[in-house]
Amino acid sequence: TPIFEEETADPLTIPISFGIISLSLTWEIIQKTERRVQANNPEFNLKFKYAMNFIKTSKYSIITFLPKNLFEQFQRLANFYFLVLMILQCIPAISSLRPWTTIIPLCFVLMVTAVKDFYDDVQRHISDNQVNNRKTRVVRRGKLVEEKWQNVNVGDIIRMECNNFVATVTEVLDGLRIQILGYLSDF
Repeated sequence: TPIFEEETADPLTIPISFGIISLSLTWEIIQKTERRVQANNPEFNLKFKYAMNFIKTSKYSIITFLPKNLFEQFQRLANFYFLVLMILQCIPAISSLRPWTTIIPLCFVLMVTAVKDFYDDVQRHISDNQVNNRKTRVVRRGKLVEEKWQNVNVGDIIRMECNNFVATVTEVLDGLRIQILGYLSDF
């Protein structure tokens, strides 16, 4: 059983005080963790609950788009400033202007930004689907079968050919390491 070691760093912060002077020292404690993997043994590898090979770079879903997008937009100081200004202009005792003078420009800016964010996120969804649904050849039950990249699991044996797309961190049998979303060009 191959054992892969990963190093994870946990910061340790210690406050130090000398009268009115106080310092904070930070160290990183490196812990080694083991990952046990057996090639082409899905039952063994499923016990460890490794991450799926599903790529998701999109930020929103249909349900979460409006609340998340508005929250992100009002994190910007200018948008928040105009929101407060709009609320104050709705109070007749404070403002001599009509609230529409702030509501219309703010809504326009929010709408244009939301349309741009929506378009970008739709493009991310399309790209994610293309990557997740690309085909590769995997050994299953002793036979080479076509499988989508999103269904490739830790420990699967993958047949890679020159100029093929690789949508996972792959440990090649001779020890060469291929990084995420690369193309195999030289074997």
